[in-house]
Amino acid sequence: MKKIFAFFALFALFFVVSCGSGSSEENNKPDTGDTVTNEDTVNTNQTDTEPSGDIDTAPENPDSDDSDTTPEPTSDDDADTTLENNDDDTDTTTEPTSDDDGDSSSENDEDSTDSEQNDRDTETEENPCDPNPCNIIENSTHECFKMIETAIQYGDNGFETVITDTYYKCGCETGYSWSGTTCKSKPVNTSMSIGNICTGQDRCFTETEEFSCSDYSEEFEDFFGQDAQYAEVESCFPHNFSVNTGDSEENDDDTVIDNNTGLEWQRVMTDETFDWNNAVSYCETLTYAGHSDWRLPNPTELHTISDLGRHTPAFDTRYFSSITPSSKRFWTSQESKSDTDTDKAYSVSYYDSSSPLIAKTYELYVMCVRGNELPTASFTTQTISEDIVVLDSATNLMWQKTYETNKTWHLALQYCENLIYAGYSDWRLPNRNELESLLDYDKSAAPYSDFPDMPGEWFWSSSNIINNSAHAWFLNFTKGRPDKNFKTASSNVRCVRNH
Repeated sequence: MKKIFAFFALFALFFVVSCGSGSSEENNKPDTGDTVTNEDTVNTNQTDTEPSGDIDTAPENPDSDDSDTTPEPTSDDDADTTLENNDDDTDTTTEPTSDDDGDSSSENDEDSTDSEQNDRDTETEENPCDPNPCNIIENSTHECFKMIETAIQYGDNGFETVITDTYYKCGCETGYSWSGTTCKSKPVNTSMSIGNICTGQDRCFTETEEFSCSDYSEEFEDFFGQDAQYAEVESCFPHNFSVNTGDSEENDDDTVIDNNTGLEWQRVMTDETFDWNNAVSYCETLTYAGHSDWRLPNPTELHTISDLGRHTPAFDTRYFSSITPSSKRFWTSQESKSDTDTDKAYSVSYYDSSSPLIAKTYELYVMCVRGNELPTASFTTQTISEDIVVLDSATNLMWQKTYETNKTWHLALQYCENLIYAGYSDWRLPNRNELESLLDYDKSAAPYSDFPDMPGEWFWSSSNIINNSAHAWFLNFTKGRPDKNFKTASSNVRCVRNH
């Protein structure tokens, strides 16, 4: 087990409760002052059934883009055989029943009295934010957040969450992150690539079940090194949105500012759908929130606001409030450059942020963006201790030049965790965003990347499919898009580290 995680071995999942004057955590706070409900609690009763109503049931199958003969791994996205009614995605798992239910004995009355006393004790427990320790922390916003440390116990009737400790966390200014004692700066470029942004995942899974990301016991050792575990030690920037309220009393011209990338997004979409050409035209001619320089976003830009810790939708609707179940897929500006798919363009799924190619004649939803496009990868090679590494100046990441083949997902995790290469031992399996930073959507044939000697094959990421523990994300460099596969399947592995 790597030394960098020793401190986190004592921690489990976090629930965040604001200790400011009605404020929520910095990265989840709209600027409008509206009340925001904390939706980031662990849902232990997710079903594996994807909602339906997707466009694959239409006469023209928009996912039938896999016209080549290359054997494709199993993918939930391209099949998308989901139920028609989105209500079917609701949680049907019953809550564990208490052994005390229906018992009217005096013993239960005493238990109830004890419970009420415990509730009162909880309410009066010492508040770590009183007095506010963040007032003297340099580069903080002086906001203090009460953190609740929890542990998940597994029983015959399901999961039980137990509060084990409380402590504080300070909000930090843009460009800084909380290290546990200070707001520390991160060495990143002025322009941020998708590879610098966290995917949003905060849950960990084996091939069959969820487990606490900070449980490093022997039982889960083979699955150490997942996306959420490295997000805990801040190897990426978490999503950071704010709402810019427009002039309309109905708030139908609000925008969402991505404080990481600087991009501004149309918050309130129309109910209309467009074919691809009309989608491009719609954004280019749009006057919204006092601006007329809107454009259709590319796939990478839409993925920077996607939240892989959520499903149906894979977006945070506290900010992108007009994204609804009817918004099945969104057009991107990226046309396919393949000779066999010239009539198609990339889309992004509302359900899980997958990116199938779809015929341009099909009608999808549109969410426009404005601002400078994100930087693309710029690779240089370097030899260190007789090993070749590849540096990307857009992300400040260092990549292993060589790669391993035919590894299942948990073996891919283990390989990177145990790798000593170029004199470094802090390698890890990259998350989906980091792998996507290697993609070049403009290329006309596989491999869809300018990474030196990249094969036209598939590479594992450390990111889970959040609603199906049997699957994980990988990057399909034969098609040039994120895809998903069974964790028991075999794929290639290339490790990464922060440079």
